[in-house]
Amino acid sequence: LVIASTLKDADEVGASASSIFEYVKKFYGNIKKVVIFKDDSYMYIFPLKLYDENLYVIIESKIALEIVEEKEILRRVSEVLKKYFVEVEEIENETPLLNI
Repeated sequence: LVIASTLKDADEVGASASSIFEYVKKFYGNIKKVVIFKDDSYMYIFPLKLYDENLYVIIESKIALEIVEEKEILRRVSEVLKKYFVEVEEIENETPLLNI
């Protein structure tokens, strides 16, 4: 499930990126990120656990990111996702369940 994206073909990229991350994780254990360089761009795949949900942050960039830039992007993405999860939780709490 893609929550938010600026990537072209986000569903396909998301599925592929999460599969790549899990595949690499099988061989190297506790990894923090996977970086793929193809043609003239980088793809960064970061795992993120938020509200007991396992998520992936996928970043495409024409330049290699510095650690400080990675952390800033992840911080901002986390802030947006926290708002998203809170809003979904509020909607679910406001919607009465139908007893059929």
